[in-house]
Amino acid sequence: LENPQNGEKFRLENVTCIRDLNLSPSAVRDRQLKRLYPELEELKMPELDEAPRILIGLDYAELIAAREVRKTRNGPLLQRTLLGWTVTGRVVMRSDTVEHSTEVNFLHASDLWSTEQFGCKYQFDAPFSPEDRKSEDILNSEVYHDGTRWVAPLLRRDRDQPFPPSRQMAKKRAVAFENRMKKSERQGDNPSLSEMTKAKMAKMISDGHFRKLTAEEASQEPENTWYLPLMAVTNQNKPSKVRLVLDAAARSHGMSLNDSLMQGPQNTNSLIGVLCRWRENRIALTSDVVAMFSQIVMDPRDRPSLRFLWRDDRCGGDFDVYESPVLIFGAACSPSIATYCYRRTATELGDDDPLVKRAVIEDSYVDDLMTGTETVAEAVQLMEKLSATLRRGGFELGPWTSNSPAVLSQLQPADRNEEDFCVGKSDDQRALGVVWKPDLDVLTYRVHVPPETATKRSVMSTVMSVFDPIGYLTGWLLNGKLLLQQLWRHDLTWDDEIPEGLNEEWQKWTDELRRIHELRLPRHLFNNRRATAVQLHVLCDASERGFAAVLYYRW
Repeated sequence: LENPQNGEKFRLENVTCIRDLNLSPSAVRDRQLKRLYPELEELKMPELDEAPRILIGLDYAELIAAREVRKTRNGPLLQRTLLGWTVTGRVVMRSDTVEHSTEVNFLHASDLWSTEQFGCKYQFDAPFSPEDRKSEDILNSEVYHDGTRWVAPLLRRDRDQPFPPSRQMAKKRAVAFENRMKKSERQGDNPSLSEMTKAKMAKMISDGHFRKLTAEEASQEPENTWYLPLMAVTNQNKPSKVRLVLDAAARSHGMSLNDSLMQGPQNTNSLIGVLCRWRENRIALTSDVVAMFSQIVMDPRDRPSLRFLWRDDRCGGDFDVYESPVLIFGAACSPSIATYCYRRTATELGDDDPLVKRAVIEDSYVDDLMTGTETVAEAVQLMEKLSATLRRGGFELGPWTSNSPAVLSQLQPADRNEEDFCVGKSDDQRALGVVWKPDLDVLTYRVHVPPETATKRSVMSTVMSVFDPIGYLTGWLLNGKLLLQQLWRHDLTWDDEIPEGLNEEWQKWTDELRRIHELRLPRHLFNNRRATAVQLHVLCDASERGFAAVLYYRW
């Protein structure tokens, strides 16, 4: 390798060569950078608007280590290395605001056909990491019930470490967010993003999820003060609704709030385990915890770390300072804290009823509750006890769904939901999801029509969008994964159309995809009878292209 500025050359040993790294060029062009940050012109850096072709790791750390660092005004760092100057850090452009909620998965293509990807590897109870043990000690010693709700701290790695300044970063993002709302108004969107955001903001304040600080409170900035950018996340399937999120991953001076937080022990149940237990019950019950994270109060010591800027209808002037007095969605430790408080409600605030404990601890997946009983009387009693127990912990359950009209008739209209239930994620945006139809007590699938143009990107996106936790579609899905394997053997970029020879296979696969919703699978495993003795029979087979197993209940 040669430094383009001084001509110094370096030799790399044991280099691995592949045909294509499949990396995209930077979204920010050199000319844009130089216009925003004149310091780049002074360094006379060559323009390299192309995709990276070499990855240099820590084996050659001396080549990429910073020998000199220069700051830009509210922008990236300029670092001189033995290979020349580099531009590192975040550049806030107008396009940086979030338009829609998107689930991003970074994975190797081989994960699509590895055994561990579909959950057949034995998941033993791995010992806690030192961070998990530290997090559990904090949860056990510092979480308490104030008589109404649980109060919890953030799981800080080092509570004594001060935070760098973050207000300017949050202000820049707030201005960009305002511009996005104004653009929505100019475009004549109905409702506009501005209208939805302001209405949601008013509700969050009235519900106690956001609080405006007084001028005196805002002027006090302890060492753990952190300003979070406020984002409005929309769902393409629900264009008239918006969710306000505080961005805990936003970085200032090379750090984000999430960098200072431990994730905590992950006690979320296996979805397939919850589903299998749910299908054993003759009478099925489902509900969900309303705004689960927001029902947990933040320890007053940590509230300065959850500040954000907002100025409502004012077109100019200073921003008002707000904070979240409750646990926020998006903080690295939030799922662990929420699960801990939810389960502790059953063990400490319940009536020591084993069915209630089982429903909360074993029959819940994040904020979805999927349980059941054998009789109507048991179902009604379980719903009443669950609602009462969780209410003591500050958690409210939403409307109940059941396959039993007799059970639903015992509830007030506002407490029952007779619509289809989306299994696993009630707000799932994937192209294909599992749906329970309680009136028929069957499981089926929801589908969207795949994209018209078949590219490497769209094929992978469609195959990855399949949400089939029970595994009924394994045989059909295998063909999609095999097609992906073949695509990987061709020298294609992400947006190249797939070869003609593979397009016929793709069309056949997507024709079947369009018919998936016709499947009707019984939700109850024992055909509405009580099983006294149950056997499990497993059959498996393999070929050169794939292998699979199927499990049958026999009773």
